[in-house]
Amino acid sequence: MGSVSATASTCVAGRYSTAGSGSCTVCPRGYYGATADLTTSTCSGPCDPGTYGLVTGMTVATCSGNCSIGYACPAGSTNAITVLCPAGTYSLGGAGECTLCSPGLYGSTAAMNRSSCNGSCVAGYACPAGSVSSTQTPCPAGTYSLVAAGECTNCTAGRYGFYVTWSSASCSGLCSGGYFGNVSGLRSATCSGACPAGYACPAGSTNATANMCPAGQYSGQGSASCSLCPVSWRGAACL
Repeated sequence: MGSVSATASTCVAGRYSTAGSGSCTVCPRGYYGATADLTTSTCSGPCDPGTYGLVTGMTVATCSGNCSIGYACPAGSTNAITVLCPAGTYSLGGAGECTLCSPGLYGSTAAMNRSSCNGSCVAGYACPAGSVSSTQTPCPAGTYSLVAAGECTNCTAGRYGFYVTWSSASCSGLCSGGYFGNVSGLRSATCSGACPAGYACPAGSTNATANMCPAGQYSGQGSASCSLCPVSWRGAACL
């Protein structure tokens, strides 16, 4: 005998029926049905990101449970290892997507399951987020980095870095006496250039005209210090 009502058969949670259907169908893997009387094959929707639906007929948004550590499960996943987290990323379990290793860290292997990844970047190198090697980016001349740096840092004004991969803020050392370095990131001992005549630039100077020679003293271009005027000198040269 046929049904006498359009709603004679109620589909329970975890099942659905479409218009004209004579029976209920279980919600597919990767989806769940939280309520009765669902009318679409997407049921209540896909399993939440970070979870998976291994079997049909799920009734809660977390479906079969959390995604495995080292893997990611986008919404609607059907197994706990849907997406393998590649090198440079990690997941702690229950993740909808893999997370990049933080700046200053690196992850050289896939399926990383800790936020510290494989460890810290080596001094003299920079590891941007998602790095796969402890020596990901060599710091160029004029820069340096300490351990676990996400980026290289310019050698400070008054200093220079001649070589790559410096691992100390001292870089190669101070700008040579008689020269000045008024910007960071310089690469040679002559830095920004020679100090002008009439001024002294001790090693590490950051200003070309900070030390004017006093009366009775003089200097030529590129001098680290002022000199006393000889007694025999007369005229404007040492006034």
